[in-house]
Amino acid sequence: MRAIGRTLALVVSVAVIVAATLLPGNAIDPGRMPPRWCLACGDLWLTDVVSNVVLFMPFGAALAWWWPPRRRDWLKAALVGAIFSLTVEFLQSIGIPAGRSSAIADVLSNTTGALAGFWAARHLPELIARTGAQARHLALIWTAIASTTLILTSVALGPRGPWRASALRDESLAVIEPSPYRHVPTHPWYEAPNDSAVVNGHRATRGWSGPIILSADREVLHFDAAVTVRGYDPNGSRIPLLFVHMPADSAPLLMIAEHGLAAELLVTRRAWDWGLNVPVLRLPGAFAQRAPDDPRPLTLSAVTSTDHLRLLSHSISRGGTREEHSASLALVPTLGWAMLQSLVEVDDGFAPLVLCAWLLTLYAPIGWWARRAMHAGRSAALLAPAIGVVIPACLPAVFGVAGLPVMQWMVLVSCMASGALGAGWYRSLPEHQGASTSSA
Repeated sequence: MRAIGRTLALVVSVAVIVAATLLPGNAIDPGRMPPRWCLACGDLWLTDVVSNVVLFMPFGAALAWWWPPRRRDWLKAALVGAIFSLTVEFLQSIGIPAGRSSAIADVLSNTTGALAGFWAARHLPELIARTGAQARHLALIWTAIASTTLILTSVALGPRGPWRASALRDESLAVIEPSPYRHVPTHPWYEAPNDSAVVNGHRATRGWSGPIILSADREVLHFDAAVTVRGYDPNGSRIPLLFVHMPADSAPLLMIAEHGLAAELLVTRRAWDWGLNVPVLRLPGAFAQRAPDDPRPLTLSAVTSTDHLRLLSHSISRGGTREEHSASLALVPTLGWAMLQSLVEVDDGFAPLVLCAWLLTLYAPIGWWARRAMHAGRSAALLAPAIGVVIPACLPAVFGVAGLPVMQWMVLVSCMASGALGAGWYRSLPEHQGASTSSA
C-alpha cells in the first residue's frame, strides 16, 4: 500500500509540473519575451524563481519517499531534478508550448525546489516531533520567519525610493506634465477615442486614439486621477488608457488600462524593483455591452494611497440611466502570496483559498511548536504566538500599510490554533503518548 502511495505521489508531482510548464496557456506577450537562457529574466524574475521552487518541491519530496535513505542521496535528487528541468526548458526552447521562454534561472530554481522538497521530506518528521526547549526554539525561529515575511511584504508595498517622513509632503510639489513618450513600451495601442484625463489637478486632453501619457518629476503614491474614453478596443490584451511615469523610467507610477471587458489599475512600488509581482486591481465588466464605436463616454477614476487602491467607473447605459461600479484593494502585510506568484489574482475566486493556505503556512507551525514546548512544561513558549500577533498589528503604524481586516485576523488566529490542536492530536496518538521530554 505504501508503494502505491509513493508511486502516486511521484506521478502527481510530475503531472503538475507538466501541466504548469508544457501545456498551452500563460503565454508571454511577444513584446515582453526575455532572452533565451537568461539568468535574471523579465520584470518578475524573483516571482518566477519562487514559483519554480514551490512547483518542484513536491517532486523532490516524492523522490525522498521513493528512494530508501542512503548517504549523499541528495546529490542524486539534485541530478534528477536538474535533468527533469533541463528537459522542460529544452522543450520550451523549441516552441513546446508556444509563447514560453527557456532560462538558466528556471533550471537553477527548479533544481533548488527539488532539493528543498527532498530535504523537507527527509527531515521534517524529525523536526515536528521535537519537544521542550527544542520545540520552543523552533517556535521562535518560525515566528521570526513569519514576521520577517510580513515586514518584507510591507516594505515591498512601500515607495521605491528611500522612505522619509517628508515624502508625503513632497508629493504635493510634484510637477505633472505631458510625457515625451508617445507610446507605452511593450503595450498595444488603444484604437478607440481617448477624450481626456485629470491627474492630481493636472488636466490633459487628447480626442483621438492612443493612451494619455504624463510624466511626474518625483515619485507619487497618492493619486486622484480619472480618464474618459469612448468605444471599446476588442484586442483583449492589457491596453493603457492613462499612463503616468517618472522621467527616464518606463515603469508606471499609475496606469489605468482596459483588459478585455475589465478595467485595471496598476501602480509601481518597491516590489517592482525587487522583481516581484505588484497586485493589480481589476474592475470586471467595466467595458461590458460596449461596441468599438460606442459614442457613450466612460470615465474611469482611480484613487491610490500608501494603504489602499480604489477604481471606479461611471457611464450612461443604453437606457439612459447612470451606471457606477467600483472595486478596492487594501494593501495589507499578508499580500505576500500575491507577489510571489502571478497565476491567482487578488480578485480571483481562488484568492481566499490561497490566502488561507499562505496564513496556514506562516502561522500553523508557530502554534504546533508552541504547544509541543508547553507539553514539556515550557510556559515561555507562549512568547512565540504573542510575537506572531503583535508584529502584524504594529506594521500599519511603522510602514503605512493597511491594517488586517477582522476576517483576516480571525483566519490568522485560527491557523495558529489549528497548529496547536494538531500538536495535541499528534501527542494523543498511541505511538507518541510515551514521548520523552528529556530534550527540555
